[in-house]
Amino acid sequence: MRGAVSLGAVLLLAVPAEADPRDDYFTRLAAAVRSGLEEAVVARAPKLVPPVPIRVAWKAVRVGSLDLGAPLVAMTAADLDRDGKGELYAVTSREVVAFALESRKVK
Repeated sequence: MRGAVSLGAVLLLAVPAEADPRDDYFTRLAAAVRSGLEEAVVARAPKLVPPVPIRVAWKAVRVGSLDLGAPLVAMTAADLDRDGKGELYAVTSREVVAFALESRKVK
C-alpha cells in the first residue's frame, strides 16, 4: 500500500503542469494594481465646485505720451542689447525708436 501511494505521488509530480500563458505573475500584478488604483480614485473622488465670479474693478489710465514724429507702424518689446533689461521698440514710417525704463522714467 505504501508503495502504491509513493508511486502515485511520483506520477502526480511527474506530470507536466500546464499554465495559461495569460495567467502569469505580472499580468495578475498589473490587474491587481489597476483595480486598486481604480478603487482609490472612486474612494477619493474630487469635489467639484463651480467657479465663483470675482468682480474686477479697473479703468484705463494714460501712462504717458510720446511724440514719435511719424505714424506708428508696429510696436514690440525685446532685449536686443542683451543688458538684461527689456526695451520697447516703436517702428514708425521713418525710424525705429527704442524706449527703456530707468528708475521709473522713460529713457
